[in-house]
Amino acid sequence: GVLDLSVRDLTDKDLPGVAQLVDVCGVHSLGLAHNAIASLAVAFPARLTFLDVSHNRLATLRGVGLEALSGLKTLIASHNN
Repeated sequence: GVLDLSVRDLTDKDLPGVAQLVDVCGVHSLGLAHNAIASLAVAFPARLTFLDVSHNRLATLRGVGLEALSGLKTLIASHNN
C-alpha cells in the first residue's frame, strides 16, 4: 500500500508511530515530504521500496532508518539541510 504523510508537521518523535503504521498496514511506499524531520533514527520495515523525505531538516542520511531498507528502490531526499 501507499501512505502519504506529507505536510503534516511531523518531527522525529512521530517516526516510531509512523514505522509501526507502515508495518501493520503493509505499506511499500511512504511519503514524508514537507515535514520537520531531522533524523531517520527509526528502523522502517524492509519492505519499503519508495521513500520521499524531501523538504525536511535532514543533515545526513545516516541512521538506522535507511540501513534496514534492503528493498528500497527510490529515495527522494532533496531540499534538506
